[in-house]
Amino acid sequence: MRLIIFDFDGVVADSEALANQILAEGLSAIGLPTTTEEALDFYMGRRWADCVLHMEQRLGRALPQDFLTSQIATIHARLVAEVQPVAGVLNFLQQHAGVARCIASSSSVDYIGKCLSRMAMTHWFEHLFSGQDVERGKPHPDLFLKAAAVLGVPTADCVVIEDSPMGAWRARQQRCLRSV
Repeated sequence: MRLIIFDFDGVVADSEALANQILAEGLSAIGLPTTTEEALDFYMGRRWADCVLHMEQRLGRALPQDFLTSQIATIHARLVAEVQPVAGVLNFLQQHAGVARCIASSSSVDYIGKCLSRMAMTHWFEHLFSGQDVERGKPHPDLFLKAAAVLGVPTADCVVIEDSPMGAWRARQQRCLRSV
């Protein structure tokens, strides 16, 4: 193993429940009743562009013009102020300090950087990759493959730590990366 590719939300940052609670509240407020559990099932680990399509299909119309901007701002403000590391992640990083590490997440690099700064974890990751860096976001393995290629590590020498079942399943199905 020469490279560990980490997803971010739910793997490094303990953020999934809060982010999806805020999203569920926002969707419910615009007439799409959504529970936190449904938000987790439908949207966790996916790019916003893919989420928007699903939201609009379920809603039966376009989202209000300022919905995404407002939701992202609310979610990011709360998470940047409150986020904590996932239990055990610091210990894991210390145990694997000799292996190259990066983050490959659907979240924006700006948001990831702010959260890492809040958690005093910036020094643990050499590179940050965002779903905005690839045409096809998760659950496709493109983001993980890009990280491996940019860092010059053969995929056979990479391990992906991903909490989204679809992301991990797809990586294994493509036989391109080992996932945990």
